[in-house]
Amino acid sequence: RRWIAGEAGWRTAVGAALLLAATGVIKPIALCIGLPLAVELLRRHGLRGLIRPRWWLFGAACLAPMVLWFRHANELGTGGYFLLGVPWRRSLTALAEGWPLGKLLVEWPWQLWIGLPLVPLFALGCWFAWRRGFIWWWLLGAFGVLLPFAGQFGPHDYYTVVMVAPCAVLTGAGLAWALAQRRRWLAASALVLLAAAGPLAFARIDGRYGAPYDHPVIRAAAAAIPREALVIAYDSVPAAILYRLGRYGWWIEGQDQLATVPALQARGARFIAARGDRRAHLAAYGPPLFEVDGLAVFRLP
Repeated sequence: RRWIAGEAGWRTAVGAALLLAATGVIKPIALCIGLPLAVELLRRHGLRGLIRPRWWLFGAACLAPMVLWFRHANELGTGGYFLLGVPWRRSLTALAEGWPLGKLLVEWPWQLWIGLPLVPLFALGCWFAWRRGFIWWWLLGAFGVLLPFAGQFGPHDYYTVVMVAPCAVLTGAGLAWALAQRRRWLAASALVLLAAAGPLAFARIDGRYGAPYDHPVIRAAAAAIPREALVIAYDSVPAAILYRLGRYGWWIEGQDQLATVPALQARGARFIAARGDRRAHLAAYGPPLFEVDGLAVFRLP
């Protein structure tokens, strides 16, 4: 933004392009920052400013690594796990039914619990900084990119992390305003909320995403599978099963891919795990070795 405003040189532009390219390679929806930057560009330089090569060079530097990486990922035959070839029809159906919008309005971003104590500061920031257009374009960009992906992720999925940065800026504005008022009760409440957010966030993250064996729900599950055993994850999000079990293995998604199980057995697979309705597809392997929290693990013959 400083570069667009003429307050920084090419060193800042190169650093920004590298960071945006890296975040885009991790998750393309992180490029929601492009909307507020585009608004800033038009506001400062007008439509004629868009023809300047520097802006196009900057955009190419951000997008080229993404295009190359996802093209490579597609050639790996990942079945869309890298956001290529994903079932967009599911997202379009969900959008037509209207449920993603309602879900996002309810869930973002406080369902993560990390920001829950800071909601009052967020509200203060919204009231105090309502004239600062950049932050609102930033929020709109983050919220807007979530809608096309809404059919692809769950209500508390980490995809909503794109909302964290703009919400943090508004929360900071609210905290600064509260302190600037020099009202002891308001400033004290703000500082208490800010202090409480850290420990609560740590507890939330450690409880859900700490070492997989520490999760109380799957501690017994992990103990029942030998450490060196290879597992087949029959799920649309294989990393979730394999990570939670703390084991290595392979991923199959569709029911038609169950035919590949014998070949994977020959390569060392000893267990197959599934969640939700997919568990019923594994009835041929007999009763599950264990079943907890919607996760079932079967021993392969």
